[in-house]
Amino acid sequence: MRGRVRPLEVEAMALHHTISWVAELGFDNIHFETSCKTVMDYFSKPSFGYLDFNVNLFKCITKLSHFSNSMVSFVRRQTNFVAY
Repeated sequence: MRGRVRPLEVEAMALHHTISWVAELGFDNIHFETSCKTVMDYFSKPSFGYLDFNVNLFKCITKLSHFSNSMVSFVRRQTNFVAY
């Protein structure tokens, strides 16, 4: 891994690792939440490029397709008391 990673790449990696972890545990019907609006925008309008951000989020979409009923939604940081 490179020494400097952009915050958007970290958001994408975190979501990808979380979805992978939940899949390994065998859970289904999971509601994932993110406070990163850019991540949510990607889910509604994917762009395919070679940036680590795009690659990780494409992996997220692919992994989510294996769940029978799971979703990712945007939660404003101010209302997400659990994470902050």
